[in-house]
Amino acid sequence: MDYAKKIKQIEIGDGITGLNRSALNGLPALTAIHFGTGIKQVGVFDFGEVPKLKSVRLSGPVNGLAFPLRLTEVVMDENPDATLTVDGIYVTSKSGSSGAVYCIGNQKGTVVLPKQFLTVAMYSFNNMKSMKGIVLGEKLTGIYNYAFTGCTSLASVTLPASLNIMGDHVFDGCKALKQVVFLGEKVSLGAPFAGCTGLQGIVLPAVDTLKADCFRDCTALKTVHFGGTQEDWDALTMARANDALTSAALIPQSQPSAAADEPQDAAD
Repeated sequence: MDYAKKIKQIEIGDGITGLNRSALNGLPALTAIHFGTGIKQVGVFDFGEVPKLKSVRLSGPVNGLAFPLRLTEVVMDENPDATLTVDGIYVTSKSGSSGAVYCIGNQKGTVVLPKQFLTVAMYSFNNMKSMKGIVLGEKLTGIYNYAFTGCTSLASVTLPASLNIMGDHVFDGCKALKQVVFLGEKVSLGAPFAGCTGLQGIVLPAVDTLKADCFRDCTALKTVHFGGTQEDWDALTMARANDALTSAALIPQSQPSAAADEPQDAAD
């Protein structure tokens, strides 16, 4: 009797550090797998012919992640709060960047990224037209080119304080995107909001430069909450195709109190 065809769950011991490309082939009943602390990288090829696999659990830090499209749950024990629920999503690392996430598929609803993910790589959620929301981890430092391009149902985005770089065309074509909030005080921007024709409001850090096309075609923009003062805004270097910003209502950070800068009278 071929017992392999009846196996439903597999526990990979802590001493195992990697898998052969076809290690899990021929397991048609497998629904769940638990990788021990020894596994450092998991490739999509490692899962082989496992058509019923729905759940993957990782107990150790993993530099690269790659899961088949049909997974419904990925649990990462290193951070109990970092559970990624997946629906038609493909996850892997890019260029060996530890904690990077790269996704292809047809994600519905809201995607919650594990807190230890540090970057969202190029084309990560490209053209996920049914994705309505994204929750980004508090350690995220970078979102790169075209990461959310064509996510036409994405309505709002809150960007964590840890974020320090955004690439070009990150939200290009996200026509339903109405609100963007930066929680941090500083960020280096490429041209992430080009083509966001539905964008109505943004909370923007005190940047000193805006590159060309950063807010191209953001014709619905009504309000800009700026992290700097009016003087900071006036000194901002703004390249071409950012007219939407100058047409919107500007709400700068409150000016320092003049009284606070005045010398106090000495006591008699």
